Amino acid sequence: MVKDICFYINTPLEKRDYKRFGVELLLSRGFNVMFLDITRVFNPDYLANYRPSDLSDYQNVLVAENKDDISDFLQSHKKHFGIDLIGAQKNNIFLYKLLKQLNIQYASFCANSIPVVRNIDKFLRIIGYVKRNGFKGIYNKIINKLSALSIDFSDLQPPRYILAGGRKFISKRPPPSKNTRIIWAHTLDYDLYLNLKQNKKQNSTKSESYCVFLDEYFPFHPDFLLQGLSVPVIDPVYYYGLLNKFFDYIEKYFEVPVIIAAHPRSQYEAHPDYFRGRKIIKGNTIKLVAQSKFVLAHSSTSINFAVLFKKPIIFLMPGQIKGGFYEESVSHFAKKLGKKPLNIKSVINIDIEKELLIDQQAYTEYKENYIKRSGTPEKPFWEIVADRLITDSLMKEDSLKKRYVLAP
Repeated sequence: MVKDICFYINTPLEKRDYKRFGVELLLSRGFNVMFLDITRVFNPDYLANYRPSDLSDYQNVLVAENKDDISDFLQSHKKHFGIDLIGAQKNNIFLYKLLKQLNIQYASFCANSIPVVRNIDKFLRIIGYVKRNGFKGIYNKIINKLSALSIDFSDLQPPRYILAGGRKFISKRPPPSKNTRIIWAHTLDYDLYLNLKQNKKQNSTKSESYCVFLDEYFPFHPDFLLQGLSVPVIDPVYYYGLLNKFFDYIEKYFEVPVIIAAHPRSQYEAHPDYFRGRKIIKGNTIKLVAQSKFVLAHSSTSINFAVLFKKPIIFLMPGQIKGGFYEESVSHFAKKLGKKPLNIKSVINIDIEKELLIDQQAYTEYKENYIKRSGTPEKPFWEIVADRLITDSLMKEDSLKKRYVLAP
């Protein structure tokens, strides 16, 4: 039976991660839980520009300093089962080649999917235009760039399982094989929702007189560093200035305060008072949403909570992103929930009352597509995974025993 589980991570293990990844639950089910942290090997810019402030003190973590550390670890733990939270990229295919060489099985974590803008048709039209109009130099540069990004997946280990939430989950690379199986569960946010429902006496969800902004720490989000971008990605004084102007308008119109649900990786204590004295609360987003009158958001994954608690959402379009990917992302989120984002550069002529209407059908479809399929177990995410791993391991052992039983 599977005894050792190892999570592959490309950012340092924080206390929040330790809880989200169900370490205590997996330990209670008899698994030995390890982490392989490859941040320093493949994402050195992340640590050079962002220092996590709430690191976990869990001891069973290998922080790899180089590729040899990764190789030595996998060589000495060949029988573990992996949980891949990374996904193959050009710079880290070394890991997935090793997994194949050592025949180490793993599950690809794809449960926290969000509405994604697919620009492939637009991109192909641009390529065709460039080629037809004789811009040979530009065309060759594009093709060369694509070639540099391409990966030969035949040398990489495909996942044994895909850990999925809603129907429209997005597979990580390496792509699944014909033998890959899906374990249907839900987003990790749904675990928090289940916990809140099970502890109603301690956790009231009665609406109070405030609205909540789902902060994304947008100018400084450390995930931008994983994409090779530098932070801040937008002038913070300009961005927060526009937000505060809109918040002033909302507070005056509805006579309720705007409370900031700070992003889990935000470090506002290290910045000026960007929110101009407004209450900033970190680590309790689900309860803030559950008790709010309505929600303000860009494209935060915490929109899941607003959908689950049937809260009206006003989508806000940040400034200085016109025509960019983030504009499309916010618009796409809003469209999936029957809304259009508001340009926070201008707060005149907004039908605020209309913005607080809920498209019930859109909310139902959003839950089905991006949070949890109907009919899947109402139990913690890692409980579902543990059940499947144990069941499949026992079935495999039973099959092997039957195969090698000697005839009388």
